[in-house]
Amino acid sequence: GSQPNNLYLKECTNGLDSAARWPNASLNEPFPVEIVNHAEARSHSPTAISAAPIRSSAIVALQYRDRCIGYLSVFRGDSSPADWHPDEIDWLKSVAVQFYLAIEYQQTQTLLKSQSDRDALTGLLDRHGFEQQLEWVLSQFKSDDRRLVVAFLDIDRFKMVNYTLGHECGDRFLVEVAQRVQACLSPSHHLARWYGARFALLCPNLIQPQDILDGVQAILNALSQPFYLSD
Repeated sequence: GSQPNNLYLKECTNGLDSAARWPNASLNEPFPVEIVNHAEARSHSPTAISAAPIRSSAIVALQYRDRCIGYLSVFRGDSSPADWHPDEIDWLKSVAVQFYLAIEYQQTQTLLKSQSDRDALTGLLDRHGFEQQLEWVLSQFKSDDRRLVVAFLDIDRFKMVNYTLGHECGDRFLVEVAQRVQACLSPSHHLARWYGARFALLCPNLIQPQDILDGVQAILNALSQPFYLSD
């Protein structure tokens, strides 16, 4: 049928997750379908639909078990019958399943990619992610008055924390170190956990050498404050 020319999805999907929106379908079933006959209830339809030559629409929740990731809407024009045949509903559900699987696959791949460059404990870039970021910054770097700084921060005697207080406290300590250092950096700077108790900093676009010294001193001041772990 005809595609609406002025269809605002926010207007049309408002309240889709409400049980009252699905009088003929159960939100507990996989891929529930709701049919709306706009020819009979045109005055109650969203403005964008009522102004378009739409006779009816079928909305499928992209939902399996307790996870709903969106909705698929199919519109039927005035020249088509308002009723939907069961075979059409089955076809629509099969399309919705393919959408669901495709979106889930894409989200999983995005998550795996983001996790592959991240340290699982601190959430910072790992060594591989840091090296990639450094390569990108170098490719954008121009020889002017700005300076690019790479620095390493080592926590001395960190093993003693693990030996005396346990690895759980050691992990909490590293997370707090990361948070304190991150708080000293500007949004354009990058912090990574290189490995163990070693961190790497990437600071582009520094103009004065004093900026480097001030930043390092701020980090040292932050780390010189006591750490409280499990009382």
